[in-house]
Amino acid sequence: YTYETRRDIETLGRRISGISHNETGLTRPKLRVLAKLATPPVFEGKYTEVWNILNWILIVERYLFNCYIDEELYSNFAFTFLGVIAQAWFENRFLRDPMPPWEEATLALKSRYLPTDHVTRLLRKFVNTRQQRSLADYVDEYQILVSAMQLTGINKSETELVRQFIDGLSVYEDRMNMLVRKLGNMEEAYELATMIRGAREMIISVHYLSLPCIIFF
Repeated sequence: YTYETRRDIETLGRRISGISHNETGLTRPKLRVLAKLATPPVFEGKYTEVWNILNWILIVERYLFNCYIDEELYSNFAFTFLGVIAQAWFENRFLRDPMPPWEEATLALKSRYLPTDHVTRLLRKFVNTRQQRSLADYVDEYQILVSAMQLTGINKSETELVRQFIDGLSVYEDRMNMLVRKLGNMEEAYELATMIRGAREMIISVHYLSLPCIIFF
């Protein structure tokens, strides 16, 4: 059979039935119930240290896997989640093979949209990270940063992660509270940060309630 357009290939993909396999060796049954999944974001070619083509590839892979799409069709379906400019680049890059193997497609995408100094940039951001807003915001930002490092293949020990997290705290008392606890991993650091935030909010609340009430007549 000859399929001249991507729409024809997509239609074929939707009609494929039976058992499919993936890289983990899991077997998908013919009869299944699919949950409604959020579609992946459209990749417009933009880059930051913590959000880039690596995140997009991971999200797309999870989505297609959970949609029971055969891996040989990943490239074709992933194409629909690229922005206009990225689609134009992809079509030009794979002019002779519009549906390349997924591994080949992801290597090309990373080569095009991931800076060669990505690891250097990410490590620089890690050592320079500092609390700029609330403690809750800092915890969220640090978790995203650590996740980006893991996705890139940068492995830091729990000791290094905890030390950098504490060093980045803006309040001296918070740093001291964490240092005296001798935290062993990031989960303990996050839990203690949550406790500190809760205690601070309670103090503020009690102080507010203790203020005299002024009644205007």
